[in-house]
Order: sequence, then structure tokens, then C-alpha cells
Amino acid sequence: SRKRRNTKPPKASHGIDATACIDMSTCNVDEMSEKVSVHDKEFCDKIMSVVSEHDIAEIVCYGIGRLSTCKLALYQFATLVAVMKMCPGVRSVHLFDPVLTAPERALVSQYMDLLPENDLCKRRVKCNTLFYMIHISGCMTTC
Repeated sequence: SRKRRNTKPPKASHGIDATACIDMSTCNVDEMSEKVSVHDKEFCDKIMSVVSEHDIAEIVCYGIGRLSTCKLALYQFATLVAVMKMCPGVRSVHLFDPVLTAPERALVSQYMDLLPENDLCKRRVKCNTLFYMIHISGCMTTC
């Protein structure tokens, strides 16, 4: 017998409808990052501990996802921004995701550098670097 498919829309964290579109021009990432640092304090504290313990100077983010169509991706981006704000020793933050639209790239570029090309997760680093790879498939990290 066939299993019945779940027809409910996917939910992001805190029961948010993950299918709703988000207007990038009115999105307040700073406000979201403040909420993240309070709501997910334990996670942020763990990241801060790793960053300070290993003297992390750079963060590279791959595969954050579509910020305008996935609230979970936007929440994870806000988490990255919260980590940036809490870790003054981090000198640079870079992001690459080929699925980002022009408005999404404009939003991201307000907070960090956009990598100009796909380096297939094979970026050479010159300092202690934290790789923030939320939606990356295993093949990108094992090839």
C-alpha cells in the first residue's frame, strides 16, 4: 500500500510558514539578528566559544539558500549576522550561493562580502577560518 503524503506546507523554526515570500527591501536583518542572539543564546555562545578558542579571523558561508522564499534560510542568515556582531575578532565574512537573486545579493552585501565566483567549497585560507555551510550537500565537501 502507498503511504499518504503530507500536504501541509513545510514549517521553519518557531512554526513560521516557510513558503511565504519575503520582501528583501523591507527585511530587517539587524532586528532578526538581535532576536537570534537572545532566543538562541546557547547556540551563539557555543559559536563564540569556538571562534575565540581557535582565534577565528574569517568566516566563509556557502549555500545559505534563497532568503526571499525560505524563512529558515533568512533566519540562518540572521544567525550568521548575530555571530559576526558578537565576535569582534572576526575580520572578514564572505558568502557565496549561486541561487541568490539580485535583491538578495544586495541585502547580503550590506553585511558581508559576496564571493564573485563559485570556488566549489575549495577556498584556500590564510588564517583560521570558520566555514558556515548550512545547506551544502556532502558532495561539495568530499569531492
